Amino acid sequence: MNRIAVAVLAGLAVVSTAQAETYGRTERVRVLGSSAIEVIGRLDPAAKSSSLRAINVKYFNRDGGTWVRFTIDNGSVLPGSRVTLERPMLKDVKLKQRDGGVEHRPQVAIALCVGRTTLETTLTVSDRTGYTPPLTIGADDVRKLGAVDPAREYTIEPSCPAQAKVEPEPHDMPEPAPKR
Repeated sequence: MNRIAVAVLAGLAVVSTAQAETYGRTERVRVLGSSAIEVIGRLDPAAKSSSLRAINVKYFNRDGGTWVRFTIDNGSVLPGSRVTLERPMLKDVKLKQRDGGVEHRPQVAIALCVGRTTLETTLTVSDRTGYTPPLTIGADDVRKLGAVDPAREYTIEPSCPAQAKVEPEPHDMPEPAPKR
């Protein structure tokens, strides 16, 4: 949000402009890769980490390491209905469940376009079907973006500069939308 402060000193007007973005609590976010897909994301300064709802989460071995294949489905709400991504697993995150069990979620590196900012981040992927919206951007990543006004939504469309686009992953595959 631009703020303009005008001070009149000795008949001279001084104008200063602050360029800090103020995001809404809910924003459209583009997941970058060879096939970009838009999802709805919640910017949550109270969340410890970032997470993404994905379906068909599968582990496999490649080049001596553990990788994860997962499909992002935006429910045909936004352009590009589904895309399958493959990323090296950085870490196995263990989350305690209310029933005393433990859920394992893979953590992967991914690039997101939030407003005009390309955010290179790590997040967990899991089938969080009951969660809306599908992407939660946690406290560390929110700090990188700037201010969040919880009373606002959809303040800025994802429009990252062309030079900020990440190199496409050779294993990412767009999928046709399922027939409903």
